[in-house]
Amino acid sequence: MNAANDEYLMPRGGASITALPKVSLHDHLDGGLRPQTIIELAAEIGHDLPETDAASLGSWFAEKSDSGSLVEYLKTFDITTAVMQTHAGLVRVAREFVEDLAADGVIYGEVRWRLSSTSLAGSVSTRPSKRCNKALRKASTSSEAPVTRSALVSS
Repeated sequence: MNAANDEYLMPRGGASITALPKVSLHDHLDGGLRPQTIIELAAEIGHDLPETDAASLGSWFAEKSDSGSLVEYLKTFDITTAVMQTHAGLVRVAREFVEDLAADGVIYGEVRWRLSSTSLAGSVSTRPSKRCNKALRKASTSSEAPVTRSALVSS
């Protein structure tokens, strides 16, 4: 989900859908990264991207996501998971994810992520999971519109 400037109204002149509180269920952490964040995190780890500016990268993601091909669609996750391989990257993505939920008017978000999709999965402790959950919790309480969230971590 990304905050949009468009105003969507209920039929027959009803309330603004944009302004209504929302619930986001089964929302994958690796499926909603900001293009600029991807660019910055990729530069930190030396990961090549198909586009180097945020608008073009966002268009690339939209094209792959709407291509009608599962293979092409899954290529997007090769990139998003690649930039989530460090603790700092994972924490930043988690924080921005909750900020974006709040900007979209979400009051309850069920955030999912798979520890096994990161190199952090081999960690001998639960630190990656704890750091991600801590980032989600901190962002949930510090955003302008607090988001109640639950984090579902699978291996």
